[in-house]
Amino acid sequence: MPAYLDLFTPETWQAFLKRGCDVSGFRVWGRIIASKIKPNDVFICYLVGLSRWIGALRVLSNAYEDSAPYFVEQADPFVIRFKVEPIVVLDPVRAIPIRDIWDKLPMCKGVRQTAGFTYKVGLQRSLKELSDGDSNALLGLLKQQATKTGIDYPLTSQEQKRLEGKRTVTTQTGPAPVEIPTEEDADTTEAVPERHRSLMVQANLAKIGIQLGFKVWVAASDRTAVLSILKQEGKDHFLSKLPLNADENTIDTVERIDVLWVRGRTIARAFEVENKTAVYSGILRMADLIALQPQFQIKLHIVAPEDRKDKVRQEILRPVFTYMEGGPLAKICTYLSYDAVEELVAKKDLQFLKDTIIEEYYEEVFE
Repeated sequence: MPAYLDLFTPETWQAFLKRGCDVSGFRVWGRIIASKIKPNDVFICYLVGLSRWIGALRVLSNAYEDSAPYFVEQADPFVIRFKVEPIVVLDPVRAIPIRDIWDKLPMCKGVRQTAGFTYKVGLQRSLKELSDGDSNALLGLLKQQATKTGIDYPLTSQEQKRLEGKRTVTTQTGPAPVEIPTEEDADTTEAVPERHRSLMVQANLAKIGIQLGFKVWVAASDRTAVLSILKQEGKDHFLSKLPLNADENTIDTVERIDVLWVRGRTIARAFEVENKTAVYSGILRMADLIALQPQFQIKLHIVAPEDRKDKVRQEILRPVFTYMEGGPLAKICTYLSYDAVEELVAKKDLQFLKDTIIEEYYEEVFE
């Protein structure tokens, strides 16, 4: 009985439950693989962001295309669809963390539970065909978990936030729903060398900011690693709390930005350091920052390798960022290459310069 990986975000899983658990959908790139899937095949469901196995579905139809909203309210991208019925559907608190059954899955054999494990075991894309050993183990564990003998795996506060996804924040025009982007297993999906490289760039940006006289904010998920790279140099200039007069959800959104340069109670510059997996979510955080703090003239920079410049441009020119209330994000956000950051941090006289020195290095490529 062939079995295939079916990835859900907390948002698409909630939509799946709300709609009656009768359809599973995939992006158009999966059309060829989907054409091989037949009735009675099985989808094993994995919840990204929480790294948990959450269900199993029996396929009832061949693949078909349907663009009617199902998983997403507008422009639903999951248009390659199957009729399905649940074999097992678990509540998130009952979903099985992959780390807790690591030794029971053949796909995990010989792989350490370190950064990049999701990439290494092949959990980064739906419709991967699972081995008999993996599918049988997972199906058995999921069925057992659905019985009275199943156990709870309490959610951490971070997992609860990811599960909530969309929140209401206070803006100048009143309450507004925003989607706080999850990291899509960001602590696990990056290849280790790429992860290290992006951390090095964050460390250099922090070092440059300190040299230029700023206090520095580094996202909590990366702060320890960045300080380790800097060997605690400039630790006193790192902020443990942002000096913002805003509601909790607004602050939580802003705190996820990779690097901020702060002077007094004002954010002067914001940097999102992109890599092989996270272009869109970083740009979305920049848009959130501008929407939530429109009174400040914050200069925004997307930092990425040279070979990712076109991808960054493609993402930032999406309509959602083009028709913002304050004008296109592309007009206020510039591109800074990894190489440019390395050149900047190597300058010997940074402490005598103003932060406008960055303007000699960034590119206004989004016009």
